[in-house]
Amino acid sequence: ARFKAQLVVAFAGRVAEKRVTGTISSGASNDLKQATELAKQMVLDMGMGEREYVAWGSDQGPIFLGGEISRRKDFSEETARELEQQVDEILAGSYKQTETLIGENWTAVEAVAEALLQRETLDGKLVQRAYQLAQEGTPVEEIIETIVEASQQAERRLQEQEERERRAAEEERKRKSAEAGRGGGVTVEPQVRQEQPRPAREPGA
Repeated sequence: ARFKAQLVVAFAGRVAEKRVTGTISSGASNDLKQATELAKQMVLDMGMGEREYVAWGSDQGPIFLGGEISRRKDFSEETARELEQQVDEILAGSYKQTETLIGENWTAVEAVAEALLQRETLDGKLVQRAYQLAQEGTPVEEIIETIVEASQQAERRLQEQEERERRAAEEERKRKSAEAGRGGGVTVEPQVRQEQPRPAREPGA
């Protein structure tokens, strides 16, 4: 389940982009490559293909779809085609699942996307809050306003905390500096001028 969830996450940006723009750009290509590699590992190394009791092994180097599996000497062409088909089925199933999840939760997705445009980053708890509000039927505009305001408040609290810590550190520095000035100086004793003895006067002088 964990690996399939990773595939869904990898496809999420691609699916959302297609839903919004109707097209797919090259921006999500890296996620697609990672998803493909993970699906191959699931089939070849983890025994998660149709023959779940067999791990075929991919330790001979990277394997790519499009005929690369069939070029391996330890696989027959029939087995290679079967493995490639299993990888493709895993990817297709995960992509379909991603489309379903995005569609069912589109209000939350749209709200989080707009909030990110305004705030650049969001705490995971706010993303969860957006999902909860969407499940309750809250309009997307209200969800955006709620999580953006919460994000701003959290940022202000953080800034105030940092300012308090900065002031406390500055006060501590001043205190230590004052203590060093009072107790660390060298006391200079006043010098007493000594009278030089006068020479004795000779008799008859």
